[in-house]
Amino acid sequence: YNRNILPCKPCTAASFTLSIFLLLALFASTVAAVTCCHRRLAKSKYSQYRNLWNDVLRIGNVMVTFYQVNSSLPSVIELQWPENFVAFIAVFDWVNIDILSLLGADCIGNFDFRTSFVIMLFLPVSIVVLALVDYKCERRSLAKRLANMSSDDKELYERESLHLLFQLADRDNSGHIDPSELAVILKQLGWTTDLETAKAVMASIPGVRKSSEGYFASLPESAFVASMVAGQVTMLLAKAKIPRKRVRTLVRKKTAMQRASTLLARGEKHKQTLNPSQEKLEVKTLSDSDKLVAWTMRRKHVSNALSGATQLLLLAHTPVSRKVFQYFHFNDIAGKRFLRADYRLLSDSDEWSAFLPVVTIVLLLFTIGLPGLIGKYLWTHSHELYSTSVIQRVGFLYSAYNRGAEFWQLHDVILKSVLTGMLIYVPSNARASVGLLIVMIAIANLNFFKPHRAPEIFWLTQLSFAVMVTKYAVATLLMIMEFSGSPSESVLQLGILLICLDILMLISSVGTIYFLLQPLENKLRKLDADDTNGASNTKRTIVVPISAVPINPALMAEQLAISYEQEIDELHRDHAFHEEALRRQNSKRQVRSKRKTEMRVAARARVRKSKVLHQVDLFSSMSENDINTVLECTNFETFSGGTVICSQGDLATKFYILVTGHCKVSVEQAGGGADTLDVAMLNPMQYFGEGCL
Repeated sequence: YNRNILPCKPCTAASFTLSIFLLLALFASTVAAVTCCHRRLAKSKYSQYRNLWNDVLRIGNVMVTFYQVNSSLPSVIELQWPENFVAFIAVFDWVNIDILSLLGADCIGNFDFRTSFVIMLFLPVSIVVLALVDYKCERRSLAKRLANMSSDDKELYERESLHLLFQLADRDNSGHIDPSELAVILKQLGWTTDLETAKAVMASIPGVRKSSEGYFASLPESAFVASMVAGQVTMLLAKAKIPRKRVRTLVRKKTAMQRASTLLARGEKHKQTLNPSQEKLEVKTLSDSDKLVAWTMRRKHVSNALSGATQLLLLAHTPVSRKVFQYFHFNDIAGKRFLRADYRLLSDSDEWSAFLPVVTIVLLLFTIGLPGLIGKYLWTHSHELYSTSVIQRVGFLYSAYNRGAEFWQLHDVILKSVLTGMLIYVPSNARASVGLLIVMIAIANLNFFKPHRAPEIFWLTQLSFAVMVTKYAVATLLMIMEFSGSPSESVLQLGILLICLDILMLISSVGTIYFLLQPLENKLRKLDADDTNGASNTKRTIVVPISAVPINPALMAEQLAISYEQEIDELHRDHAFHEEALRRQNSKRQVRSKRKTEMRVAARARVRKSKVLHQVDLFSSMSENDINTVLECTNFETFSGGTVICSQGDLATKFYILVTGHCKVSVEQAGGGADTLDVAMLNPMQYFGEGCL
């Protein structure tokens, strides 16, 4: 016999072979469909459908979440579920990726829960191994691809690499870099420069912007890339006699790398002796175009491999974690505690205890470790999640969600782990009520954060949570009916209701894809119609001579020459006019971001010069180097007159230093009225909000 969720079914001779065939056919068709979609999306003809493909993946994630929770209901909430409903959800048991259960392996051997656990464990292990093998193979084939790359492709990759270096150094995404950020880029390219050298180099690059004070310059991205490709920066550094190194030695702590940009902003050289907690690190620089191109290609591949592996690991997290939780779930019968998932194993038996270390390692490293690691990374980098470096590394985790809801994928993983695994530790008569409460909290989170950018996916998620709430409510009703001895016909009617809800979810998911596809299809159809109309109008234009006039060849040649010169002059005038208009437009766009960067650097310089931070108790004993490090972490904010920066009774979360202007400090009158009493006037280089420190 083979147990299928609740009932045990007799084995047949062809059942195991048929299960293997169906499973392999499903796997092959899925891989073929995904590969076909990726190849089509790689073509320019289908590039408009890439966003739709990402939305389809989001819809698939919602449906997998729904059916993983749905298929766990009969085993998690122990009551007499309707037989028709249990038979229906058995069709979707494949979302739990339990290979032995899908194949009916009990028909060919005596496999216990431990064997099923080990086979399930192969899934995340194989994902990690395949990702590493793919990365190693890509590293080995990189040299061959570079050798066969044409000069045009290599130049294109070199420009892309320079753009990427610029964006990684541009921490505030202003489109400009200051001298300290330029020094970081030059060091990555092999030139060890200090802040003063970087200032001198930047001042000589065409397109640089200087402030009115003359102590700061900002370099736009286009000017930087153009000067690097043309070799102007190389010539400037050669004139300054700055050698280019292929390898540089860094001193770092074993816990974290020293921030190069912070050291350069201090304007000093980093000198300190090594101790046992530090080590020397040899770092290869991007000292030629081949290394620069290889770095870009390798970074792209690492990002893609990390994205695919992490998404698959998150998909496998729920079924693996469910197995982990089941290993600690027992049923006490006549003084003996049997494993509910497999009554052949007893608590504290030699077989159970011998396998316990394996389950514990999976619990710590995968069940807790994977979401914990992702959550810690998102929390640590919460202030720079939309910087270029972080987006390229882990942007796939939150790029589909709105700002403020970057953690939503973790929310789904934790929700599934609780409902499919941890809920078994709640007393059996309270599981339906607790599950109902948890899903209600999930609905509140969904409506508060509104994570999905597409409203259609938001409402599909809303519907899936509503159906989950209904099912937990029906489970509570079934429990009452079981205690009261209700007839089986009433139970089967509730089963029909549950099946209808599942069918509604399937229809809604298909409808959501249709509603997402329809606007895109209409847009593409309209573009095709415009192109067709333009082409057809061109074909209907016919020029037919109606008379012949004798032509003087000499006069015709003179007229053609004059006409040609006039046309050339007109083209030059039009070109000059449009170039000037484009220059003015670009200049206006750059003013705001440039001004913001200049004001930030100027404000830091004034605060550094005034030594106002030494007046604060927390910073009074710090050295100048540490004060400079603190200033690098500050932000520059502007407020218009009359703006209330903070109010009495607010939680202190920011420490302000007044750079320019004045601030009035007022307190409420004792009578509690609207009148306030002015008690102080803050002048430049004074501070407030130090309570938050």
